[in-house]
Amino acid sequence: MTRRHPALTVDKQFLSVVEVKTREAISQETTAEFKSTKGKDFERRLLLNQLTALGQEKNMAKVMVKLETADERRVFWRKTQQRFETLHGK
Repeated sequence: MTRRHPALTVDKQFLSVVEVKTREAISQETTAEFKSTKGKDFERRLLLNQLTALGQEKNMAKVMVKLETADERRVFWRKTQQRFETLHGK
């Protein structure tokens, strides 16, 4: 998407300081949890983490459908939202 629309970016520089620090803290905590577990506990944590990430992406796509002003990109976000909803429901 960014290749076709160079003005779009996902750089974290556009996030507030609080959001950046929160994401860094979550990343450090998640890394520590994964490093300290193994076996079934590791698998459970991994699946829960993936489900959480999928839910976040699903909701981001939902918000983008409402915010997007270009028809082509709105279609992209609507399809993305539908794919995430399908995956999240399985």
